[in-house]
Amino acid sequence: MAGRNGNIFKPSRYISAHAARLISSQNGIGYTSDKAANLSCQEARQIGFFPLLNVSGMITTVVRKELLRLFLTSILLLFFRNFTIHAQTIQSNDLNKQLIEGKIIFSDIQDGSVQGIEATFLLHISPAKLWQIITDYKNYVKNFDNVKKVSVLDENKNGATVELWIPTIIKTFHYTVYRKYEIPMRKLSWNRISGDFETNNGSWEILEIEDKNACLVKYRSFVEVGGFIGNAFKGLTKPESIKRITHMVNKLKNMFER
Repeated sequence: MAGRNGNIFKPSRYISAHAARLISSQNGIGYTSDKAANLSCQEARQIGFFPLLNVSGMITTVVRKELLRLFLTSILLLFFRNFTIHAQTIQSNDLNKQLIEGKIIFSDIQDGSVQGIEATFLLHISPAKLWQIITDYKNYVKNFDNVKKVSVLDENKNGATVELWIPTIIKTFHYTVYRKYEIPMRKLSWNRISGDFETNNGSWEILEIEDKNACLVKYRSFVEVGGFIGNAFKGLTKPESIKRITHMVNKLKNMFER
């Protein structure tokens, strides 16, 4: 294949006019065939011609188009996955009547082999205020009185490593979790790192509604005590979780709703 100045085209140095024109039209870069043909491979990499073009020149047009389609599809999926919760606003007429009346809707959920519980409820607290409450570790014991003690081992914009002491009818559980700020103001999840409990994972998901001073909340919890105590009191895990979540929600309402 002829390159510029009539020399034999060397894939290691220059891009063919046909390939440059094809990729330019697919990517919307706006290079003319003459200009694109004179790009060095280094320049081409900088403006994004590679890696869609194999430097050996052996990848066919069909394969390049398919790679481009898969690449763009992946980017779109990642975009919508990360912003679905952020963009979602629940219309008032879509809210369950029980939620409007202030009730908590409990559902059984599962994460692999671990049974969990999901609580859906309406709070007359703005999403920003609720986020502040659930990440305020200095006042955590005050806001969530089912927690005896909290110690923050590390915190940054992405999350916090937190040590907790939780009193129950069985014993006071002591464990460490990482609380990940997945989507600021919208979703926080946690996973057990060490200590008591075989499993202690869950999340807060905050959904906007038309009333900007209120929000719909989905609280998920997966707990396995494990060991002898876990086997002995296995039947109490779900009732105890429902009791504790109900108390937590009522406390939030009493303290922060107006």
